[in-house]
Amino acid sequence: MSGSGDAAPPPHVVEDFFGVIQLLSDGSVVRADDAALLAMPMPELQDVPGVQWKDAVYDATHGLRVRVFKPAAAAAGDDGGKLPVLVYFHGGGYCIGALDQSPFHTFCLRAADELPAVVLSVQYRLAPEHRLPTAIDDGAAFFSWLRGAGSADPWLAESAELARTFISGVSAGANLAHHVAVRVASGRQPVVDDVDPVVRVAGYVLLDAFFGGVERTAAEANPPADVSLLTVEMADQFWRLALPAGATRDHPVANPFGPESPSLEAVALPPALVVASGGDVLYDRVVGYAARLKEMGKAVELVEFEGAQHGFSVIQPWSPETSEVIQVLKRFVHRRYAQLRVEKDKAKLSGIISTLVYFQFQHLCFVWVIKVFVKYPLSKNKKYKSVCLRLRCARLPCSLLQVIFLFEWGWFEHFIQFPFYGAYIAGWTSYPGILFPAESSH
Repeated sequence: MSGSGDAAPPPHVVEDFFGVIQLLSDGSVVRADDAALLAMPMPELQDVPGVQWKDAVYDATHGLRVRVFKPAAAAAGDDGGKLPVLVYFHGGGYCIGALDQSPFHTFCLRAADELPAVVLSVQYRLAPEHRLPTAIDDGAAFFSWLRGAGSADPWLAESAELARTFISGVSAGANLAHHVAVRVASGRQPVVDDVDPVVRVAGYVLLDAFFGGVERTAAEANPPADVSLLTVEMADQFWRLALPAGATRDHPVANPFGPESPSLEAVALPPALVVASGGDVLYDRVVGYAARLKEMGKAVELVEFEGAQHGFSVIQPWSPETSEVIQVLKRFVHRRYAQLRVEKDKAKLSGIISTLVYFQFQHLCFVWVIKVFVKYPLSKNKKYKSVCLRLRCARLPCSLLQVIFLFEWGWFEHFIQFPFYGAYIAGWTSYPGILFPAESSH
């Protein structure tokens, strides 16, 4: 019998994030509403005239949703009314945030309307209940859904050109976008198969990406005086809650170019648009990310907003700076579309040239083979040899010889025997417009 003194002590708080997330000593998590941390006060959801939106489930097992934003401009898209697709991951340090919170919802509305594009805002599981790489796995699973059941959704089937898909996100969502883009580009997450339509990642966009590292950068060591949303201490706490237990900020998810990270040199990443805010404690990491991509010869465009705060595009979704971000994003998407069109046209032209060269080569080979077999018939049948003699005497066009060869291709040894031997037995003196020379008396 156990005494009262043997009772296990109640779990205590080992990590407290502003009372919103409390990690207890037994591994359990207590959560409160995190809306106040993302925008104060949290505005109500707004609608943009001409943009429809709805939710769909892409992972029924975990109850994960995608919010689909379809603009009216889809009816006048470039390719049969179809528009590019912008896959968007919300921010929140991998620990807070939701696709239906007003800042993220509003940015997606604006992007859908002003790009225009079909925007897909993707829900993913949060830490510390689901530590990384769970969120990245969810992002990858979304692409599996998109190329399968998702492509059959009426809105996507009507309006989305999946061959022009862009991966994007803000803060932790930008980090997630990077890792999903790497998975796709390295072949670990296939998005192209025999299923139509084909999903092709045309580029990826990182807005104030949430990266980390053990060694402090200059901006982290001496942060801007007016930092309002994300501090160094908050970033560190997010990583402690989100990374696998015991991992440091040099974990590959946090630090993609750190000492523990695999090289991206051989990964065929699509072109990237990287947006950095001058007033962000992560400014150096974001700029450094773009610089490393450039060093490796990757296509990358860096756009800086001097004095802007981390996550300004969602914290102030109607600000002039956010309007400029959307215009930058629009130029990137349209420029990539133009490049893809050029690549597509080049591929078509190359295919036509290759086909012409192939058939010309095939044509010459066929003529040569037929002439050899006519001159040296393999069959000892006298009537067949007589037909071959007639062919040698006839001046048949090369094109007809090629057709004859194709017609009897499967017979190999006797590939020219049957049509002409049959004609000879029937007593014909001509074959489709070609006159046979009169039989010689000698």
